Amino acid sequence: MARAYSAFATGGCELGITPRTLAALTSPPGPPSSGMYDEMLRLTVAYSLGYVRQCPNLKFGITDKAFGTPGAGGGFGFADPDAQVGFAYAPNRMGLCLFDDPRGKVLRDTFYHCVKKLPETEAKRAA
Repeated sequence: MARAYSAFATGGCELGITPRTLAALTSPPGPPSSGMYDEMLRLTVAYSLGYVRQCPNLKFGITDKAFGTPGAGGGFGFADPDAQVGFAYAPNRMGLCLFDDPRGKVLRDTFYHCVKKLPETEAKRAA
């Protein structure tokens, strides 16, 4: 998962993603006609082309261009085009959170702390 999201984050060429599609994925999501409240999840959620975007309930990535997918039990994967990194967390035990599982959040925060310490060229190579 992280490899696929990394490909998205670095331009999508190896996946055959066109610049137009990547621009659509990273553009701000438009609100659905019935609003951003998801009746099933009982949360306000932002989606764009099937991916979750940053919203009040879920912050990830350096900017609002990041997009990804949470999973049942606490898993989460996303692409961050501005940092040019992909991230995936697949826990070995089910959690109770769909959004912002505390276990995954600690890993994301630590991951970004490490990325910020790398020189720019090394950060791009680590992706």
